[in-house]
Amino acid sequence: MSRVEQAVRKSGFFKAGSRVIVGFSGGADSTALLHCLAVRCGVSVIACHVNHLLRGEESDRDEQAVRLFCRTYHIPLEIQRIDVAAVARREQCGLEEAGRMVRYRFFEKMRQTHQTDWIATAHTLSDQAETLLFRMARGTGGKGLCGIPSRRGYIVRPLLTVSRTDIESYCKQYALPFVTDSSNQDCRYARNQIRNAVLPALAKIEPQAERAIARLASILSEEDAYLSEHTEQAMAEIALDGGYSAQKLLSYPAAIQRRAAIQILQKECGHADYASCEALLHLANMYSGSISVTGSTILSIRRGKIFREEQAVFPPFAVPLSVNKPVNICGMHLCSQIIPQDMYATYQKIYKNLLYLALDYDTIKGKLVIRQKQDGDRFSPAHRKGTRTLKKLFAEAGLTAVQKSAVPVFCDEERIVAVWGFGTECNNAVTPKTRRILLIYEDKMGEDKNERGYFEGIAVRK
Repeated sequence: MSRVEQAVRKSGFFKAGSRVIVGFSGGADSTALLHCLAVRCGVSVIACHVNHLLRGEESDRDEQAVRLFCRTYHIPLEIQRIDVAAVARREQCGLEEAGRMVRYRFFEKMRQTHQTDWIATAHTLSDQAETLLFRMARGTGGKGLCGIPSRRGYIVRPLLTVSRTDIESYCKQYALPFVTDSSNQDCRYARNQIRNAVLPALAKIEPQAERAIARLASILSEEDAYLSEHTEQAMAEIALDGGYSAQKLLSYPAAIQRRAAIQILQKECGHADYASCEALLHLANMYSGSISVTGSTILSIRRGKIFREEQAVFPPFAVPLSVNKPVNICGMHLCSQIIPQDMYATYQKIYKNLLYLALDYDTIKGKLVIRQKQDGDRFSPAHRKGTRTLKKLFAEAGLTAVQKSAVPVFCDEERIVAVWGFGTECNNAVTPKTRRILLIYEDKMGEDKNERGYFEGIAVRK
């Protein structure tokens, strides 16, 4: 018995009376699968072919070859002809992605029309190795390294343990004709580069590299199932009314933390990537703070609770800043006070985990105003050389329009003296010669009252 037939029979997907849609391109892989199911295993099949209309006469040649094969073996055939290039333009995606989307939509439509048990595709061990390498190159987590699953919903892939060499041997054994897609040699596509250059190079180092990579995917898939189960348990335990417990999240091993963070991001923001995941875990370690994830969505932490907030676009504003008089602005409660130079080191230690501004009070000209960024604003941050426009600084920081509207800009009667989150103007920076320091900080829902009491105690003792 050939390896192809062994794989199909051992897959466990096909029972007596099973009815199956088979994705049939006319290539060696799908030809072997279709023949094995219909002829060797006696499964009731319906072949489904999509003509992508991408390769002109060659696409039509493939369609005719598919028709001939199905007629020869008396296999029912469904064909869809669709301009995949037009779909890619309409959906604003690549040709490969558009083609895959079109195929699976058609297969699912045929599954419902013919009421079949499965949709079988001819992904092989070689496809598994290519997928794993491709995902590794792009950067992926443990789930991505699991590769192509043998089953997802109604879609099954019984040939994931079979190599292309095995496929070609099967076709030769039964004298099966198949077509070759010339675009498989086009190395403008990343997957083709892996197939035609990377895997052959690895095979020279280790002849069984392809099988070893696929075996790795299988092992990681089993481990992923175990970790996923424990992550679901963790999610149930960290859930709070309207948020999540940071303390409980951080009590789990790093692998569970990361997976839970991904689930939180996907649920609350509809998006999860490596940078957002790391930012969320960093946020969980903070006493209070916020991170921006996508568009107008932010995640915040207050009193150990992680929750979602919706940012709002703030209308234009200009608010006077008076020392020792708190002001509510941009969703923040900003406080200010003047301290002597010899107390500054103590304040820095207390506020080391919080955002604040420190200015040489005697360099300020006239009254202070807090306002939004205006066109043409320029700023010379004390921590970096040169003068920059706020427009450029905000763009470099990746701020959205909503976020830009919420950045307080501090001005005296001559110039900008500080920008919240971007520091103090170099001409207003604290130096060893500074006598009085203006400290501006955020009181997060009254959480720093104890700290302010401590400051006042120091001042009294002084």
